[in-house]
Amino acid sequence: MTPPLGPTASEPDAGGGYTERDLAETCAHITELLSECASLMQALGPEGRWEPSSPDATTTRAEAAQLLATMSRLLARTRHGLRKVDARARQQAYELEHYPPHDL
Repeated sequence: MTPPLGPTASEPDAGGGYTERDLAETCAHITELLSECASLMQALGPEGRWEPSSPDATTTRAEAAQLLATMSRLLARTRHGLRKVDARARQQAYELEHYPPHDL
């Protein structure tokens, strides 16, 4: 990913070209991911260890695959949200560079 170049004139720079809004959204995405993971852990491995519902190898593998698919979707959703934040920051940096605000 290409890092953003800078903040817009209307939003304070929170470092690295990201605004406070960008950082808040980043934190919200990560918090949501961790919350979903905690819910999965509570439901499927409350003692810190996942146990399949059956000792049958086919069932175990199917349940493991389903859990991994769920986790993959959660990660993909989080990455998508973070990419949107990055894209907005890059767009704002581009606009600031190419269309600087005019003093009135």
